[in-house]
Amino acid sequence: MKIDIDLVPACQIKGWWPQLANIKSLPIFVDELKKEGALIMLQTDVDDDHKSFSKQRISAIKAEKKLMKSIPQIAKDAYTVSKVICNNRICPSFCSPFEMEVSDVITSYMLKTCMLHVLSSKHEFSTKLYDRTEVIAKPYSDDKLYDFIIQIFYKLLQFSVEENLSAIIFPELNVFTFNIKFLNTKFNCAMRCLFIKMILSIIGEPQTFGDIDTEDWFGSDSNMSETEMLEIDNSNLEETSIATA
Repeated sequence: MKIDIDLVPACQIKGWWPQLANIKSLPIFVDELKKEGALIMLQTDVDDDHKSFSKQRISAIKAEKKLMKSIPQIAKDAYTVSKVICNNRICPSFCSPFEMEVSDVITSYMLKTCMLHVLSSKHEFSTKLYDRTEVIAKPYSDDKLYDFIIQIFYKLLQFSVEENLSAIIFPELNVFTFNIKFLNTKFNCAMRCLFIKMILSIIGEPQTFGDIDTEDWFGSDSNMSETEMLEIDNSNLEETSIATA
C-alpha cells in the first residue's frame, strides 16, 4: 500500500484558536489544546502560468490526533479499510473526458472526516474520554465493521452531492477545497460521486448512475485548458447497476 507524506512548514500560535473552532464539543480534554493553539500551514502551489504561490490554511492536527485516540476501535478500523479500498488496484480509473483515479478526488482526510461525521451522527461524541473505556475496548463483529464502512462512503456521497464537507473542528471550512487537482467544484463532486458509487458497488451495494449531473462539469471556475474541456458523453453514465461478483 502506497503511503503519501506531505511535509509543509507550519506556524503554531500559542493560545490562539479562531472563533469558528469547534473544540469545546470534542470528547477529549481541551484545556491543554486551548493553550497549545492552532497551526497555520503554509502550502505552495502552481498556477496556470506555472508560477508558484503560497497559500495558508488553519490546521488542528494536534487536536485531531488526540481525538483519533479517543474514538472506538471499530471507527479506526473502518477508516483504515476505507483508505485501502480507495486505491487504483481496487477501484478502476475513469476515462471521460480524461483518465482519473479515485485518489484524484477522494483523499484520506475526506474519509477520516466522514468517519468522524458518522460517529457524530451516532452521538459517540456525547461522552468524555474518561467515560469511554468500555466503548473503545468493546469487540465488534465483521458485519458491524462492514456496516460502518458503508456508512462512511454513503456519508461521503451525501456531502459530495451537496458539494460541501464541513471539517469537524472547523465546520465553516469545506474539506473538498483542500489540495484538489482541479478547481471546478461541480466536476470534482460529480467524479467523486462516480467513484463512490463504483466502490459501493464493488463492496456489495448496487448503485445507479443516472443521477450524476454531468451537464455543468466545466464552469468558469475551472483551471483546465481548452484542450481538456472536452464534451462529456453523458450516455456513458446511463442509469444502470453494476453487478458484483
